[in-house]
Amino acid sequence: MIRFVLAAGLAVLSGGAMAADTRVLVPMPDASAQILLGDMRDHLTALDEILGALAEGSADVAATVAETRLGVDSTPRRHAEAIGPHMPPTMRDMALALHGSASRLAVAIRESQRLGADEGQRRVFGALRELSGTCSACHHAYRVR
Repeated sequence: MIRFVLAAGLAVLSGGAMAADTRVLVPMPDASAQILLGDMRDHLTALDEILGALAEGSADVAATVAETRLGVDSTPRRHAEAIGPHMPPTMRDMALALHGSASRLAVAIRESQRLGADEGQRRVFGALRELSGTCSACHHAYRVR
């Protein structure tokens, strides 16, 4: 029953037919694609840990996760070397923007401790929006399968 409801909902939302995937296919060796997909899954896990730490009031933990798991220096060199050469320049720019936005998120979280609650939250949410917007833009533009 649940499958039917989900299928019917998808059919209604898509006008009865699945829309064509118009994202750019980025050809890369399977090993490189697996590294990229694994990194992206880890990015989602890190984002979840950041949100959890913020919800618990653990700003230091959230900032550390943002910097060490997503920030500018977080990607192991071997991963960058396996993935980077296969990325179109715009996709590579988006990846660099992601890591830069994560580092800015770490700064915003740390600074939020000394700012008033409203201003601190505004900056953290703004940095989170920049981070998630970068991910979303890349996922809407590119695919590896």
